[in-house]
Amino acid sequence: MSSAGQVAQPEAVPDRAGLAPPVDPEGPALLADRNADLDTMLHLTGLGQLAKCSPHEVKTISAHEACLRCARIVPEFTYTHQA
Repeated sequence: MSSAGQVAQPEAVPDRAGLAPPVDPEGPALLADRNADLDTMLHLTGLGQLAKCSPHEVKTISAHEACLRCARIVPEFTYTHQA
């Protein structure tokens, strides 16, 4: 808070030169395989225009692994694997 009791305004975000807006940090990047390359991360975070490969070549995890990760991060998320 400022000395006058008002909430300080955030600083302006620098121009991203036409790049996509940043993606929620709890979003698609969590779907990247642990051995994923930079191009995968660029596609999954909304910056695919900077990647050298197509979006169809990204390295992601399975739905099962995605659910396991969600359960670790969001305690309210319940997941029971059924084979």
